[in-house]
Amino acid sequence: MQVYLPDDLYKLVKARGLPASELLQKAVRAELRRLELLAETDRYVADLVAEVGPPTGAQSTRAAAVALETARQQIREGEGISHEDFWREMDEEKPGKKRPRGKGKTA
Repeated sequence: MQVYLPDDLYKLVKARGLPASELLQKAVRAELRRLELLAETDRYVADLVAEVGPPTGAQSTRAAAVALETARQQIREGEGISHEDFWREMDEEKPGKKRPRGKGKTA
């Protein structure tokens, strides 16, 4: 397998003497684990909906508020990801299901 790195990234990896193969292996393992956990989450939610039914509008609104506050807290603590990165990752998870973009700044 060959892996392409853009010139700027290749130069940085070489300049810092980073072990590209080892980094790639770790990144691939992490991505596979992330996908595994997402699939497990999807199964859990499907089982939960089958057991107790879908959430009400109020429950969905509350869940969204909790998720938003959690994200804001992570950003305040210097963690989290940008709005654009979030939606790009969401789009990558569900090919063919592009989400509408709000008006906002791009990084």
